[in-house]
Parts: sequence; structure tokens; C-alpha cells
Amino acid sequence: MKIKRIKIEDIEAQFVTGLVVSVDFIKRVHRKLKPQHFKSIYGGVVAGWCYDYFEKYSQSPGQDILRIFKMRKSELEPDAARLVSVYLEHLSSDYERQSRYNVDYLYDKVIDYVRRRDLELLVGRLSQELEMGREKRASQELVDFQVIHKETSGVFDPFSESYISEAANDMGEKGILTLPGALGELIGPLDRSWLVSFTAPEKRGKTWWLIEMAFQAISQGLNVLFVSLEMSERDIRERLWRRMTAGLKPNETRRYRTLVPVLDCVRNQMGDCEKFDLRKTDERLLDDEFRLPTFNEACKKRRGYKPCAVCADDKNSDYEATFWYERVRVNEYNKKLLLKKAGSIVSKSEMGKLRVKCFPAFTANLEDVKAVVDELEVDENLLEDVLITDYLDILGAPSGNNYSERGNIDSTWKGAKGLAQVKNLLHITVDQSSKVTYERDIRLSDTSEDKRKNAHVDVKVSMNFFDAKFEDDVQVLRFSLLAHRHRSSRPGSQVIVLQQNGIGQPLIDCAWLGGYGRRAKKNKD
Repeated sequence: MKIKRIKIEDIEAQFVTGLVVSVDFIKRVHRKLKPQHFKSIYGGVVAGWCYDYFEKYSQSPGQDILRIFKMRKSELEPDAARLVSVYLEHLSSDYERQSRYNVDYLYDKVIDYVRRRDLELLVGRLSQELEMGREKRASQELVDFQVIHKETSGVFDPFSESYISEAANDMGEKGILTLPGALGELIGPLDRSWLVSFTAPEKRGKTWWLIEMAFQAISQGLNVLFVSLEMSERDIRERLWRRMTAGLKPNETRRYRTLVPVLDCVRNQMGDCEKFDLRKTDERLLDDEFRLPTFNEACKKRRGYKPCAVCADDKNSDYEATFWYERVRVNEYNKKLLLKKAGSIVSKSEMGKLRVKCFPAFTANLEDVKAVVDELEVDENLLEDVLITDYLDILGAPSGNNYSERGNIDSTWKGAKGLAQVKNLLHITVDQSSKVTYERDIRLSDTSEDKRKNAHVDVKVSMNFFDAKFEDDVQVLRFSLLAHRHRSSRPGSQVIVLQQNGIGQPLIDCAWLGGYGRRAKKNKD
């Protein structure tokens, strides 16, 4: 049976879903959000059942709500039972995806909603008491209202026993998005209300990296809105499909076998590794002048050479990260393959949702981006966990403001940080570094246009080229942490990231760079 989307009090549908699927949400609101606050019939009924279940089991009911409905629907009027049934069927069809709810953002909405509803209910009670000539009872109603709403003012005492008892459970470095391997160790978990920027000069694959961040997020069960401000829908979808299939579009004029980078060790390439029992080959790769051959040269002269990274995860080893190649067969993507790959993503309950919005270049401002976030919240009941904007510097000025270009950029980045906090989401973007970074590594001061952007970000990561030439569409970058508001970082620490953007793979592998990167930089200086 096709279930129509519920339009009655969409905000109430979000609250009820939170009560059903999230024990954290029900813990925070059960003393504030009462069944009588709901205007919709199904809202008050289901909320009451959720609270009964919570009082008995200290859990949200989850899918048990369907069993509760079967047991208690006889208590309801026929129209009420029908509305509750429609809502629960709608929820059940998407239950697993709803289980990661944006609790903090919903809680803020509950506070505003409860205050408004209490005012509406208070006005009704005051009018009734005054009409009946009971002025004293009307005055008492007003006093009671003021006392109750002191508890929901948003002001808290950080030293109170009740506050510490509740908030202490949320301590520790959690975050909602963690990148794999050494890159995840370098950057750390990324969290809600943060603004994160990846910085590089032009044509270094920043958009590809944002696409990778989108895929990393949905694979961790997060809902993502990807906003493109300079690329067309066709260009973005082709990149997304390439990332999804690791393939080439039909009739693309290129070889169907291509090179992809793999991790290797400098000691392995030089042939001076002493771990003979672990090393995969006795052949060296570099010639007598320590020159790196091309892949074709190596295939002819050093056929026995094999890359080796067995020590890459051993932090106590003398592993020195670099890269080599292997040749792989690439298939073209077609409608059948796209449907198969997309179907596997949609069918997995642990996957988040991805939505994409493309604005024509230089036509949108931050208010337009926020409007898309709001529309998804209303139209699809979709609360975004991650907002990815490509990229903030080309957003137009806010309506009604006549800033200079730099003033507009500063205002936009301030607003981007504010949007992350108001919506309680992780906001990820890219930043274009100044032209001096064409020839040297990126520094914190190499921000283009307006350095005040650095004051608004929580995390800033640089994307530098590796000190080598690349073949085919292979690209190898060195990521380093330029700034982090919430944790300390190891100065000079770098991670090598292997990419093959020709087949849409911006994160094939990564490893701590180690001694080779430091030595190369020292020799270069």
C-alpha cells in the first residue's frame, strides 16, 4: 500500500519519530514535551505510548511501537486509529535510517515549540477563567507558567549536580564522521556544529575530495546535502557515478586498463630494507642515480619488483611511505551498473541519504543554501547531519548588504559557521590557497582573499602535492593539519593520500608519511 506523506504538523512528526527511535531524545524531552502539546491526533497518542514504554524499560520503543499499536488501537476512535496507523507505516518503512537522529537540533526545536504551545494553551485557559469571572485562578495560571518556563530558558549552571550528572555521559572525543586509517588519526573525529575546510590551490582535486567526504559520511549512516556552486548537475552526477562505480562513462576515449597508485616504502624502492623475511621482492626499483623510472620502464627492466607496505601500520618501524603503481582493468558504467550500485546503497539500512543541489555559478548566497536545508527538512522530513558546500568563497553577498568582496567573504564564512551551529550539523567546504602555494607547501597564512576565514573554522587541512611526478590520472597528496580548535596536533605530521580521479577514487589508500617526507622537505629547503 502506498502511504501518503503526512502533512499535518511536520514538526510534530519529527518529534514523534525521535521519541520512537532515539533513547537520547526521549531522555531529554520527556519532562518537557507532553502529549497535550501535540496538535495532531497521532502525535499525542504515540507520544503517550512512548513515555509509558520509557517509564517501564528506560528505552525508546523502537519497532516495538507496532506491537503496542496492535495491543492498544481498540482504545482509539476509528479516525484516530487510522491516522496512527498511517504514521507508523510511514515510520516503519524507513525505521533503520531514522535511528541516527540529530538529537541536539531536535531538542532546540522542542524548546521553542513547547514554549509556543504553552503560550497558546495559556491564552486559552486565561480566556476561559476570565470569562468565568475567576481572576485569581487566571493569575495563578500565569504564575505557574512563569515558574515552569524558567527551566527551559536555555541558561544552565555548569556546577549543578543535575547538570553534571546528565552532561557527563557526553564527555570524550566522539564526533559523527571519522576518516579511515592514518588520515582519521591525523584529523580526528569531526563533529556537529563544526566548520571544516580543506585548503589547496586550483586544480588539485578539491571537488573530488568533497565528493569523497560525502561518500564517507553516507557510509557511516549520516544524511548529507551536497551543494555545488560552480558545476552543473550533469558534471556533478558524472563525478558521483564515477566514484560509485570506479568506472568510466560510455564511449570515453581512453584505455580500459589504467594505473592506480599503491603504497610502497622508500627502503623497498632503494633495495636497502633489511627485513628480508617480510619484504616481497629482492629487486630494487630506483636506478644507480636514485631516479624513479616510469611504470613501463620498470615493467621491462625490473619485472620482479613488487611494492611493499607491510610495516605501514607499525608506528615503531622505519617505514618511509611513498607510492608505486599497479595496472587494473576498468569497466565503463552504464544504466544497468548504475542501478545495481545505487540499489545496493539505498537498500543498506546502515547507509545515510545523499541529496545534491546545483546552483548556477555566482547566483546563490548563504540564504539560498539555508533554504535548501529547510526545504529538505519540511518536504522529506530529512534532517541533515552533514552539509558540504563547494565552495563558500563564490557565494554572493547576503541580501540587503553592500559589503566589499572581502567583507562578503568574511560575512559568508561567519554565516557558514553559524548555520552549522543553528542546524547542529557538520559543515564541510574547501578553501583556495594563495598563488605562492603553487611552488611550496601551504601554510595557515596562505588563505586567499581574507585571512579572517581562519578565525571561523574549527578544522583546517592542507592538501599538498607529493614530491614526485605522476602518471596517467594518478595523484598523490600530502595532507597536514593546519589548525584545530578542539584538539592539539603534532607539528609537521603528514599523511600520504593516494588518488585516481580518472576513475573517481580520491581515497584509495593513506599512510603516515614518516621520515621520507621530512627528509625531502629538509633537502628542498
